[in-house]
Amino acid sequence: MPEGIVLMLRFGTAGLRGPLRDGPDGMNVETVSRTTAGLAAWLRERCLGGGVVIVGRDARHGSAEFATATAEVLAAAGFAVLPLPRPLPTPVLAFAVRELKAVAGVQITASHNPATDNGYKLYLSGGSQLIPPADTEIERCIEAVRDPIPRADPLPTSPDPHLLNLPSGTPIAELGEEIVRRYLDRVATLPTRLDAQPDHTTTPPARLDTQPDHTTTPPARLDTQPDDATTPPAQLDTQPDHADTLHARLDTQPDHTTTPPARLDTQPDDDAQPGRAEATREQAAARPGGSGTETDSETVGDPGRSSEAFPDVMPLPVRRNELRIALTPMHGVGGETAVAALRAAGFTDVRVVDEQFAPDPDFPTVSFPNPEEPGASDLLLALADRVDADVAIALDPDADRCAVGVRGPDGFRMLRGDETGVLLGDFVLRSAPADALVATTIVSSRLLGKLAPARGARYAETLTGFKWLARAGSGTIGLGPEAAAERHHAGLPIVPRQPRLVYAYEEAIGHCVDPAAVRDKDGISAAVAVAELVARLRAEDRGLLDLLDDYALEFGLHAGDQVSLRLADQAAAAQVLARLRENPPDVIAGTPVTCTDSAQVRGPMRTDALIFEADTFRVVVRPSGTEPKLKCYLEVFEPVPDRAALPAAKQAAAQRLSELRKYFENL
Repeated sequence: MPEGIVLMLRFGTAGLRGPLRDGPDGMNVETVSRTTAGLAAWLRERCLGGGVVIVGRDARHGSAEFATATAEVLAAAGFAVLPLPRPLPTPVLAFAVRELKAVAGVQITASHNPATDNGYKLYLSGGSQLIPPADTEIERCIEAVRDPIPRADPLPTSPDPHLLNLPSGTPIAELGEEIVRRYLDRVATLPTRLDAQPDHTTTPPARLDTQPDHTTTPPARLDTQPDDATTPPAQLDTQPDHADTLHARLDTQPDHTTTPPARLDTQPDDDAQPGRAEATREQAAARPGGSGTETDSETVGDPGRSSEAFPDVMPLPVRRNELRIALTPMHGVGGETAVAALRAAGFTDVRVVDEQFAPDPDFPTVSFPNPEEPGASDLLLALADRVDADVAIALDPDADRCAVGVRGPDGFRMLRGDETGVLLGDFVLRSAPADALVATTIVSSRLLGKLAPARGARYAETLTGFKWLARAGSGTIGLGPEAAAERHHAGLPIVPRQPRLVYAYEEAIGHCVDPAAVRDKDGISAAVAVAELVARLRAEDRGLLDLLDDYALEFGLHAGDQVSLRLADQAAAAQVLARLRENPPDVIAGTPVTCTDSAQVRGPMRTDALIFEADTFRVVVRPSGTEPKLKCYLEVFEPVPDRAALPAAKQAAAQRLSELRKYFENL
């Protein structure tokens, strides 16, 4: 680049992100206005002018001003703009784009980046993120923008309230609150939909206590019973400042006597009337209340079915209101919405990290507001241990990612994203139709690719980022090699009918448990799904670590780790990778390896990454798409012939991971 020339911000893995500073390479009102004007021109070129566009924001420095500029530029360009009424989680914006059949959605957020950053995340029609070639097309439109950039009040051209079945004259802020209500309605029904019986014509998913013999017992019913014991003083439903404010805004009324919704794989009818709610407010909304409030969740499933853990006795009741959850939104915007969603789903005993509950753009208690960073979840784990929680949940600041903490032999620890990913993938497949599709990325664990065909499901791999994962099964991404081989040996067609994506995850704690409603990672719906899984296991006197041990027996032990080298800038990360590409090692930690340069791969899986493989491990090295980091994704494999061999396998895996970590820390 010639000296003195400053390039504008470019669309990356998650839209535009950059430091808060002046100039075209920083996040500022000028950058946001020009980007929005370019977006408007691109939409008009595709005959989408005048369509509905949703604008949301988080609580970072500058977000309110940037969201206002975005809405006003779009309004001046003739679009019907719906600004969400306050700082809200990114998944609410993604949901709104699908719910209103909007032509686009913009969320002002930098997710888990440092406090000095902000960003501009773009969703297109259908609710998925921007992908090539649309990104470069929009960038060309941005470059063509000329001053002055018109701005106008979005109120006169706001969407017709009838799109949300609201009366004429409904204030624009109420349209936004209706979107939040509908999002909570949808998330609150996850436990019911995850219990629905699959229509299997092939091998059904194994039961929760998966054993290698693949025998299957139908899942136990859910039967939430009221708890007459006194509510503990620290229980969240005694803290109206954390939960009741949102309930008051949403004006929800409970009525749990209606028919449960369809199973999880239900997809919205794209020809249906826009704005139709997936479930009525009365079916799913949380009950506002004080001490002792409970959600009277109905019994789901066949009361005559046997328990999974005890097949010869009546089903064990799953008491959601007895599950104790420790939660932190990590100074972000997800706290109120997450608590409301959990309570609406029946999980009323939620304890929060008070120091991190209110949105704070400075993220004062953490070095980096990312649950994956060392030390970021320390306050959460301390709270979980102190209150004897059944599970700990950390959201990132815009609440699109969810990290899970569990009690182990040495106290509470955070699960890796790959561990949570396979747990939720297996859980979703229990209620999915035969030949459903699950997906993850090339940097994630190999375990889901082994589990999916064993459950009669398809498996796909994509490049990193949910902009690709949300499109898995669209015909642009093929089968993973393990899934293809397993399907062949099982006598199933290698390329069956186009499958329906029911679950996707990336190892960076991003989970999409309900792609029919949100075509992106969603930390809040993932939190509800995790709570439901833990509650069912708890009814059997089991936990998430027990289930992971079962997977090790069935598929071999898969253990992972990550080396993240934080560098001066993204150019420095690229230089380290270039050096490694020029002279790739043929031996790593004493083991011969092969190297695949994904930059030389033809087709849709081409990307800037190196993959090193041996019989006992796999390592992927790539630059981060959102931060100045070089990331090394480590995974080791150990056979586990029987349960007695599991401790030795874990010890061997830990030793090999330590050797790999030492090697890649010194790149």
